[in-house]
Amino acid sequence: MWNQVDIDRWQSELKPLNIQSNACARDALAYYRQYILNKNLTCPLAYPIELAQGHFFALCCRGSGGRKGWITAAKNAEDAFALIEAGSVEVDDIGGCEFRRIRDLPLFPDVVHSPHLVGRNPAKCPPKIFFLKRYVHGENEPRAKVAVMHLVNDKLRPASFYSLTLTPKWLNQNAPEILWKKNEG
Repeated sequence: MWNQVDIDRWQSELKPLNIQSNACARDALAYYRQYILNKNLTCPLAYPIELAQGHFFALCCRGSGGRKGWITAAKNAEDAFALIEAGSVEVDDIGGCEFRRIRDLPLFPDVVHSPHLVGRNPAKCPPKIFFLKRYVHGENEPRAKVAVMHLVNDKLRPASFYSLTLTPKWLNQNAPEILWKKNEG
């Protein structure tokens, strides 16, 4: 069982200096394509990370099902990406899209490559693997970035990416089984 002492042992890190926040959906999509999509991202687990263009919506939008990433004006996925590229749609026009996820998208590779913790809840179906990393936020208040991945055919695929204040309750519900933990010395 997790407790607050366990969480407090993790040293919050400053965000990498070379990270530039995205200001709009078009910038985030361009960043995703250039720095995430076709890169060989690695993680502390022995599984490769498989990325597709549609995972952009998994990382930038909340919710699940058919409305996540939905753009009313788009006829299909290719049309949706064309509308974003053209700047014809904003964050609010994309189903479930959140500005803070767009803004923080550049942190995704850092979270999966050098997390503080990788955990899962084997009781959940389908099993989700959580990569967590704490960063200094605002007035030195630590916030965690969470990359949620699905393990499919021995490959990790993005399911979500968001911020939260870590609590023992959240960890006990979502990541009671530790798969990997950073050595904090």
